[in-house]
Amino acid sequence: MCVVHEFLLPSVVMLENKNRFYVYQYLRESGLPYYVGKGSNKRAWRKGKNEFKPPNDLSRIDIIIEGVTEETAFRIEKQLIQWWGRKDLGTGILSNRTDGGEGSANFSEATRQKLRDNGYKHTISEVGRKRISEAQKSRTNRVPRGALSPEEVSKLRERSVGNTFRKGATHTEEAREKIRKARAKQVHPSSGKVRTEEYKEKMRESMIKQTTFPCSYCSVVAAAGNIKRWHNDNCKNKPNMDKVA
Repeated sequence: MCVVHEFLLPSVVMLENKNRFYVYQYLRESGLPYYVGKGSNKRAWRKGKNEFKPPNDLSRIDIIIEGVTEETAFRIEKQLIQWWGRKDLGTGILSNRTDGGEGSANFSEATRQKLRDNGYKHTISEVGRKRISEAQKSRTNRVPRGALSPEEVSKLRERSVGNTFRKGATHTEEAREKIRKARAKQVHPSSGKVRTEEYKEKMRESMIKQTTFPCSYCSVVAAAGNIKRWHNDNCKNKPNMDKVA
């Protein structure tokens, strides 16, 4: 059943129980409202980080109307804000920064400037930078050594031509020692086991014995899987018979 303040609307249609939306207002100690909103469930009692907080005295949370559709709640919210007026526009007593209703419209110039400033001057604090740095250092999804094909390595090398980052820089002896130890303990990306010399030798022999096939349309010679996936009928050098025709 709908509960409506007498001054609010001339008439309100009784709606079905499935309509879960309501309109609420936060009251000052004087009994006058300072914020009007629309919500469902526990919206009036729980707010986000940058939203208007409910009063400490929960008895000053006034439910204007409940059991209505969202469209009706939006309409009543908008009418109430217009009735009481907004402090930021100099038209009334409410702290609302918009006219209410669906979406956020008619921001005050001061609010617009704050949004612009926050958008253009957003900076990360030192604590945030430290967290990002630690997260990057602990990443586990880096590309393992040997995972890229020679063609992919060649493409990356071509992209880096002209890149002067760290050009001429040299590693310290301590850094070189760390690199040597890391390379000596190559770990399999899936099993996590250290690749022994015996394992590496078996892998080399397997690659040498692997049967290769040539592509019918280019000069590439590769394993059967790569030829099937990237060459022959899928080769980018295959003539387009539609254009030839």
